[in-house]
Amino acid sequence: MVEVEGRLVRLSYGDYTPLEEEKRYILFLHFDDTVGAYYIIGLYQGKYNVDGRDKKEKKFLDSYEHYKKLRKEVESKYIDQAS
Repeated sequence: MVEVEGRLVRLSYGDYTPLEEEKRYILFLHFDDTVGAYYIIGLYQGKYNVDGRDKKEKKFLDSYEHYKKLRKEVESKYIDQAS
């Protein structure tokens, strides 16, 4: 979210879908000293739903082989630990 003319506006990039409330995710974050905030590394490549309830991510998973491969790596390393 950024402020534009006094209003908060959500920026979106390409196929990235925002996090959904009440759903669980593993995030890969980077801290940016210049703005004093964290951001998700690689946009969609740094966000993985772990409870299986993000329907937009499921649709995305069906469309992109690269993301599917990354997801499998994340599952094998982290999802069992986060549950």
